[in-house]
Amino acid sequence: MALHHDDAQVARNRLEIIAVTTAMCIVGTIAIILRIFSRYFIVRNPGKDDWSMVVAWVISLGYYTETLVDWKLGLGMRSTMLRLEDMIAIMKSSLAIELTYYVAVYFIKSSIILLYLRFATQKRFRILCEATIALLSIYTLICVVVIILQCRPVAKLWDVTGTLPATCINSGLFFLITASFNLASDIWVTILPIKTLIGIQSPMREKVALIFVFAMGTFSCVAAMIRLKALVNFTHSKDVFFDTVPLDIWSSIEINVAILCSSMPSLKPLLFYWSRSERNKRINHGPNSKGYIRSNASGSGSGNNRRIHHGDPEAIPGSFAMTSRLNRENNSKIMDASSDTESTENILTSSDGKIYIETRVEITQNMKMEHARNMV
Repeated sequence: MALHHDDAQVARNRLEIIAVTTAMCIVGTIAIILRIFSRYFIVRNPGKDDWSMVVAWVISLGYYTETLVDWKLGLGMRSTMLRLEDMIAIMKSSLAIELTYYVAVYFIKSSIILLYLRFATQKRFRILCEATIALLSIYTLICVVVIILQCRPVAKLWDVTGTLPATCINSGLFFLITASFNLASDIWVTILPIKTLIGIQSPMREKVALIFVFAMGTFSCVAAMIRLKALVNFTHSKDVFFDTVPLDIWSSIEINVAILCSSMPSLKPLLFYWSRSERNKRINHGPNSKGYIRSNASGSGSGNNRRIHHGDPEAIPGSFAMTSRLNRENNSKIMDASSDTESTENILTSSDGKIYIETRVEITQNMKMEHARNMV
């Protein structure tokens, strides 16, 4: 009975790591695709923050690949179920996983701070952002060097027999310290822009919404907290091949949730674009609408008045008219084309002698795209 229960635990352990890491990889991939689409095709203004996040995403794919390799070798199983060569291969891959995690987290945080620098106008805020990037760069470099040199010779890291003489640091203490620093830096990066966001001249509702979007980084902080707890449990493990699963799972969650949350501000232009497109579709194809009205004024009083349906090559994006279809005798047309927004007024005289005014407002696509470019 005990053996059957242990088999069930192993099966659940292995299912959890493959399911969660795969789901997280998909989430991170969708987030980065939408981000690049928004910045490159809609805003047409990709920045260093976007490319830094792309690098982080590529590294996260490496983390997922390394996890898959370990899973195929038997990660999540009891050490008594594994062959010696599989244990050695898993330990070697674990070294790569450690390095991948630290580098991915670094590029994610750098991307977030580079995003802050997009709207940084105060010198003090810019200095804080640049100093944070410098500190994270030095910290990550130290971590990478220490991880590689934690044992001399490095082969001691996959010496599962314990027969190879070597000098090693207290790796458990090192990882606890770095995990604590990661959590502290997550919190710092999250609260860093709050004062600047509060000072932005905008309606309170928009200001609160913007702060909320940036504060979504707290989800990554929560994942980092849970990962720290999993790391504490792992340091007391008697079977690292079985007990490393929660740590690997929460590392994957932390990385990909951070990619998702830090990409949310960049998706605002995409949401704006989609909402405007849907609104235009409802206007053009609504039950009470049969399309736009195009009016070519003429002095004869008859004019040329026809409807332009959605998809018509002569349709003007974002245009609308406030009009009534009248039989008119006289028509004069005034247009101000000095900007991307054009307004056309037709003075109409009906057969009963009353005067009507048709006003057409045309908002060109260029104006809408310029508005999107100014959005974060």
